[in-house]
Amino acid sequence: MPKPKELRFPQTDRAEVSHWLEIQAHESQHNLEIDSELNFGETIGEPIYIVAPNSIVENNTHQYTTQGFALSGAGHDFIKGQGNWKELGKDAIMSLVGGVSEKLGAEISMATREVANPREEEIYKSPAFRSFTFHWELTPLSNADASSLEEIYRTLRKYSYPTLGSATNPNGTSIRMKMPHEFRLAHVFDDGMGSVSENKAFGSYGKCVIKNIALNYTGAGIAQNWWGAEGAPPFLNLDINFAETTLKHQESPSIKD
Repeated sequence: MPKPKELRFPQTDRAEVSHWLEIQAHESQHNLEIDSELNFGETIGEPIYIVAPNSIVENNTHQYTTQGFALSGAGHDFIKGQGNWKELGKDAIMSLVGGVSEKLGAEISMATREVANPREEEIYKSPAFRSFTFHWELTPLSNADASSLEEIYRTLRKYSYPTLGSATNPNGTSIRMKMPHEFRLAHVFDDGMGSVSENKAFGSYGKCVIKNIALNYTGAGIAQNWWGAEGAPPFLNLDINFAETTLKHQESPSIKD
């Protein structure tokens, strides 16, 4: 494909850097008609290429709920011939009373010198949204490099916010906001012919949003800038937290591949 206009840090020939993070913004797009992690809206702005982060962390979390089955477990043991009526009755009383009154349950335990086996299990509830944390420690080698990085930051910061809707109340204030932009992410390298190819060794991503973006202008612990009143800072730390907008399962492309 032809080489597109783009935002890039560092401002060097793309082939001189072996690993880039490519970020492309898109209009927010719902998934009502299609359950796809790659259902992107209209492309917004130029692609952004930034040298690979110093830290790349993928977070996969799941929601479980704790479910007790002391009474049903005792009944199961009895049916299987592993219990008797006396023990089943005792288990039932301790489970039921303990559920109604913690104090009364404690008194029964004190008298019998036994406590009910909780017999609990973690039951799967649902996956949580996968998230990604990127951290850069950057030292621009020129004022132009620093300015390019600042433009990338300002662009992503802007896209992370909603836009005002067209509907207004009588005093002219917008009463609704349109969703922030969404992002397509990929680890890429230059193929030497003006195009980029994806490197999946660092994982792949579904449609994402920016949940947090932060730039430390004093990455070296000092407030410094390149020569001139409008010089950009030469030491910057950038942190971006992306989260996918769709829940994943074992057949999701970004999980299966």
